[in-house]
Amino acid sequence: MKHLIIKIQLTLVTMFLLSVANADTVNYSADTTGEPTWNRTFGGCANLSGTGTAVSFHTQVFSISSNDSCTLTADETQGQDMYLHLYTEPFDPNNQFLNCVNDNDDGGIATNSEITSEPLVSGQTYVMVTSGFGNADVGTFDASISCPTATVSLTCCSSAEYSITVDLVCVVANTYVYYFWHLS
Repeated sequence: MKHLIIKIQLTLVTMFLLSVANADTVNYSADTTGEPTWNRTFGGCANLSGTGTAVSFHTQVFSISSNDSCTLTADETQGQDMYLHLYTEPFDPNNQFLNCVNDNDDGGIATNSEITSEPLVSGQTYVMVTSGFGNADVGTFDASISCPTATVSLTCCSSAEYSITVDLVCVVANTYVYYFWHLS
């Protein structure tokens, strides 16, 4: 059984079971330590990495309410070099080129990753895949999905992957929502 804890910073909140909507930006934190590994792509999803051959990764499934050009970021919190991918669902770590929309190494500040002004389509389910640059780059990170006009909705995972049970939802000081759930 896998346990997840996701912290999401909110402003103007509309809450749904397993999704958080915000008019412009959704933030979350996660950890790649102990997660599954893959041989990530690079160069606009065109090549397999010779450096990131077994990097731990985290997936975040999301959708948007209307067509928009959105920015995705992943900022390290433990000194690791970040790498970011955007996929349309389904994401298959063993078929890295299938559905890969874009990737980025150091488009953010220093070794952080950022995919800027990516045109996204309403009704499409996307997967933000966050990993390290090299095999040893693991740890916690802060991520965000920001759209100028569309509302962003996060979901736990691909519905085909897991059965989801929500154990507890906590709101702390009207600033953060913590979801505690388990996957089976």
